Parts: sequence; structure tokens; C-alpha cells
Amino acid sequence: MKNWLPFLAKSIFSRYERQVLLAALRTKPHTADAAQKIRDAGGNTRFVSYVYRVHTIRGVKDAGNLGDDMQTIATENAARTICGGNVVFESCYRDKLTDFSVRGGGAAVAIMQAWFGSVLGFLPSANVVPVWVGTHFAYGAQRRLALLREYFPKAFPWTDIGCRDTATLKFLQSLGIDSYFSRCLTLTLPRREPAPTQTRVFCVGISDEIRALLPREIVGNAEFVNQQFIAIPPSAES
Repeated sequence: MKNWLPFLAKSIFSRYERQVLLAALRTKPHTADAAQKIRDAGGNTRFVSYVYRVHTIRGVKDAGNLGDDMQTIATENAARTICGGNVVFESCYRDKLTDFSVRGGGAAVAIMQAWFGSVLGFLPSANVVPVWVGTHFAYGAQRRLALLREYFPKAFPWTDIGCRDTATLKFLQSLGIDSYFSRCLTLTLPRREPAPTQTRVFCVGISDEIRALLPREIVGNAEFVNQQFIAIPPSAES
């Protein structure tokens, strides 16, 4: 471990993130003991299910990104497929995995398919058995991981990480972390077959400039949706 002074001088971590770092250095994540505790009394395997609507963003209460929700649907579908339906889900905010604990004790598997941004709270707690597949690290997360690898390599001991995109793959490889291109688990969702009743066109994330270029026959029968900052009641996630 290197001298802490240069790290503190250029640290970008918040007070909460420094607490996360200390916790990561003190614990041993994804231990064999945790793996033995992922089943409940009924023999079901516990999985973490990410929830996102915990903020007010740009004035939208319970704001969310539909892309995040699709990733949660895909990971839950994969968990049920792998375990034959014998699963239970424990809800957790994506950037609070460090604080995760199972009600009544035990541990849970977390499929690390998510967009991890600029908060270090995605580091799994000792109660989490992470499966690194479909993982994306945004620029803020990359800056933090680079500092961890330089000064506190024990805080991120994981390898064999499945990356959702080639940018994440190249970044992890630059740190000397074994990784591979897994793509996104949403690719495993069942194919939706076309039906005669499907006549509307959905334009998602289309700017006004692009909309002005679309043919009238499309615009006249289209529904325009912005997948970000959507207000959906939390009950709709269940």
C-alpha cells in the first residue's frame, strides 16, 4: 500500500465514500462463508434487485431511467432462469451495495449488471456475493477505481469481470484486471414477436432537431418518450 498523503491530496472521495473505503479494507467480500448463506430457510436463492427511484432529479420526484429498469428486469429474469424459479429478491439501491444487509441475516447474490457512476457505494458489502457480468463503469467510477488500484488494491479484489461495453473492458485491462466483453444481459430477454395490433411507433430519446427531420407519416403515428427522468410510482417496479 502506498503513502496516503498523495492520495489525500488529490482525493475525489466524499466523506461517505471514505467510510465505504475503510469498510472495504476491513472486510473480506464474497467469502466462502457468504456463499453458503445465500439460501433462505425454504431453499430459495437470494438475489439483490436494484431499485433506482430514490431521488428528485430536475424537479421530477422519484425520477428514474427506463434503461436502468430494463436491466433490473433482465437480471431478475436471468436469476429465475438459472435457479429454476427458486429465488427471492432483496431490494437495494444500486449505489448503496456497501450498506446492504439481508433481513433476518444471511447473504445474497448481486448480478453486477448496472451503470455505475460517480459514487463508490457500489462496492459490495460482506453480505453480497457479486457476479460481475454486464458491468459498466462511467468516467467518475473509473477515476475512483484507478485511485483504489494505485493506493488500496485490496479494496477492489475482484477479477474476471464481464463488461457491458468495450470502453469498460479497455479501462479494466489498463488496470491489469482480468476482464472480458460480456455485453448486456438485456440481450437475454425473450424476443417480442410482432402482432397486428402493434401499429404505433415509439421514438425514444429523440431530440427536437432529429424530430424535425422525421417523415410526417412517422411523426403522425408516433409517441415520443424520453427514457431519462421518468416519474413512475415505486409500486410500479414490483
